[in-house]
Amino acid sequence: MPPPSAPPACAPPPRAARAARAVRAARAALVGAWTLLALLAAACGENSLSYDTGGAAAGAAAGETPIAGVTAPPQGNTPAPPPAGALTLEARTQRQLFVNTGDTVAIELRYIADGVRPVANARLSFELLDQNRMPAPAGVGGTNLSALNTVTSEVGVAAVSLIAGPTPATLYVRAFDPANAATAPLVWDVVVGYAGQGSLSFQVKYQTPGRYSYNNFASAKVTLFQEAVSCDLIRQSAPQLNGAYLALNEIRPFNDITNTISAPGVDSGVRLNAAAIIYGTNGAPLAFGCAPSVQVQDGRSTTVEIMTTDLPMTFKGTYVALHRFDMIEALVQSGGALATVGQVFDLLRTLGGSDATVGGEVIEQLCDLIDIDEGICSVVRTVGSRAVGQAINNNLPPQLRATLEIIGDTLNIVGDLTIVGELEFTSNPNATGQLLTNDNRWNKMRFDWNQSCAQPSCEREVTFQQLGTRSRAVAGVFDAQVESDGGVSILEHPFTLGYGAIVLGLLETWIIPLALNPNGGGQEVGLEELLDTLLPCAEIQDAVGLDPNSSLCRDILVVALAEIVRAQVERLNFSGDTLKMRGSFKPLDENNDLTVDRLDEGRWRGRINVGSGVEFDGCFTACRAMECATPVCSVTAAP
Repeated sequence: MPPPSAPPACAPPPRAARAARAVRAARAALVGAWTLLALLAAACGENSLSYDTGGAAAGAAAGETPIAGVTAPPQGNTPAPPPAGALTLEARTQRQLFVNTGDTVAIELRYIADGVRPVANARLSFELLDQNRMPAPAGVGGTNLSALNTVTSEVGVAAVSLIAGPTPATLYVRAFDPANAATAPLVWDVVVGYAGQGSLSFQVKYQTPGRYSYNNFASAKVTLFQEAVSCDLIRQSAPQLNGAYLALNEIRPFNDITNTISAPGVDSGVRLNAAAIIYGTNGAPLAFGCAPSVQVQDGRSTTVEIMTTDLPMTFKGTYVALHRFDMIEALVQSGGALATVGQVFDLLRTLGGSDATVGGEVIEQLCDLIDIDEGICSVVRTVGSRAVGQAINNNLPPQLRATLEIIGDTLNIVGDLTIVGELEFTSNPNATGQLLTNDNRWNKMRFDWNQSCAQPSCEREVTFQQLGTRSRAVAGVFDAQVESDGGVSILEHPFTLGYGAIVLGLLETWIIPLALNPNGGGQEVGLEELLDTLLPCAEIQDAVGLDPNSSLCRDILVVALAEIVRAQVERLNFSGDTLKMRGSFKPLDENNDLTVDRLDEGRWRGRINVGSGVEFDGCFTACRAMECATPVCSVTAAP
């Protein structure tokens, strides 16, 4: 039998052959498609992001049939190198958890690079921390983790289970990459409690700028009160807190990083006011804050921020104060009625100087200041200042010349005043920060005076009682306001200042007697008596061609000058609205016990309301119950 002949080339192939060819064509097309995709990926790889969603293995796991001839990505636990770029642990379970006792909850995160790309097959560690954030490998109150290590999935997800124990507790779960220290850990705040309860987590903060720094703090304590006890009432009783609903453990240390404490197992629905007190390194309470109307949510952990501010300090008490003023310069430059006082002081300052200087001052100043016959002034001016100065100086004994110089120094002393006194605060700040009805007492003057002094330091003091003043030479009652920055403003108030009495008393009852007789201090010597002793009127009148027995010299240079000095100086006794004072200072608590120990950077600004008025500056430093050890302040412009 002859073999069957082959079908013609144009004839359709048998059905089986056609089917086989179709399969081979489809397979070849699929392989070509994968090859094309691989080429495109290689060509565009630098400008595209690759998202790993599981590949063929994922499809097979989902029940899909693998395509023959396509090799799936390698599977197993072979670690893949972490992608380049920043690595981040991203929480997929909320960071604050309330877990009922005996329950189990998943703690899940995702590990990503550059914010989008998953980090697969990375080994992560989990650990349990107690309430003080210390490692607790044995668990906290029976609560434990299902595992301490796990590996991320292909999509970068990792999870462990938290198995809650039978005891309410506050704890933390920390996840980290042990192979990458630069990757920031994740921390979950966990509260284990009973059903029907919730938890509160408090973060205590200190408002800056404030009186203190974090170096001054050691601990903080949060106390919960029922809502009926208002924050205002709690603040008034701080730091002595009584009748609390719940007192929490202290936060120690208290620093500028994290200061949190939790209240686990609080009945849901309860509304509470949460008060926080920050304590210093010596245990003294320094700052207080209160968060009102905090409600406990069933089965949830609620975070509450408590912002604290400085507790009010204790001002009440007496402070020894050192004040400085420069008043004569202000008087001389006033240009008004008080300029005459400055002229008198300048006249006395120049006595004992050169011939021309002394004579010129005697002639010009006296003729300007004294309302006398112009003919007399003309006669004196005709003689000339040098002749008058020579007449005074040539007949002036050395001791009396020294006395005149001392008088000039004395006027400098009372111009640049250093006063020792007391500032007494009668109460502590009220609810609006006011300090009411406080007293300013000036007790004595302090100055350097070298007469009859051979010591390196010739500092002298004289009390106002020694100056012969029967009543207080200074009286000032003032109110003050504690400002938002912690400083204190002394509000403007009338000031009674017997400045003229101070000057005359210093001259007549202390300086002049001591200058004329080193053992004569305390024996009053009046200005007229002094000038009558000092000025050689007979010689002066003879030098200018006048009758030596004439009373002209005594009338002009003794009586008139003494009267002018006394009258002008007595104008400096201020009272009522004639003198107003205001000021400021910074209170310092030097040992962190909420008691003001020092009034620092004190400034005064005084205004004398005579004529067009004149202002002068002053400063002060004061310490509680004792004189400050630091130098006397420097007079600068008051703010």
